[in-house]
Parts: sequence; C-alpha cells; structure tokens
Amino acid sequence: MDFKVAALDLADFGRPEHTPAEHPLPALPAIVPQPVSESAVTGSGFTLAAGTQVDVLSTDPAAVGVGTYLAGILAPATGFTLPVVSSTQPAGNAVVLDPNGPSTLGAEGYTLTSDSGGVTVTAHGAEGLFRGVQT
Repeated sequence: MDFKVAALDLADFGRPEHTPAEHPLPALPAIVPQPVSESAVTGSGFTLAAGTQVDVLSTDPAAVGVGTYLAGILAPATGFTLPVVSSTQPAGNAVVLDPNGPSTLGAEGYTLTSDSGGVTVTAHGAEGLFRGVQT
C-alpha cells in the first residue's frame, strides 16, 4: 500500500494570522484511536469521588454490564467502589452511560462529554458504550 503526504509550505506559519492566541487552551491529550473530533473547553472539569456513581440509562444487561466493567476498572486506580445504577434520568456527580444515542453513531461510535457535574458517554448500544469507556 502506498501512502502520499501532501506538500506543506511552512513559510505561511510565520504570518501574524497564524500566531497562537495569548492564552491558548491546554493541548488535548493524545487519544488512540484518534477521535473524529475533539475540543477543549474552559471550566473546572469533573472530579471522580467516593460518592460518584455509574448511571446506566437502560435496563439492557449488556449496557449495565459495561457500567459494571467500568466500575471494576476504576476501583483499583481510585480505591472507590462506585455503585452501578440503572435509571431513566441521569444523576449529578455521575459517570452516565447512555446507550440510547442516535443510530448515526453506528454500532461502535460514541460521544464523550465532561463538565463539573459528571461525564457522559452516549452511544447507540452497548458496543459503543464499551468503546467509550476505553477512552
């Protein structure tokens, strides 16, 4: 298989319109596999604590299983035993797993958002949720 690399004129990067902002957001971490898109936002972020729960917005055993898997891999790293709750409404201070996302995400696609109130992984089924919790 051949790979082609496009030519790049580096001289263009010296022009004023290409200089970084005075206070740029921190660089995004490298994520494998590379997401289709990612963006950093300002804010305090989410802190995982002993009172955090894994909230699965489904009763599907496969989706609840992803929640149980996530709680299991977080336990040794955090020392927290996070409860896994199946519900219809997301709670605050939670890692929310929502397998009811749009079909346009496909079987493996997901979105991941985070703010001071929690983290939400949205997918169209348990397979996408599993991939999302790997991130």
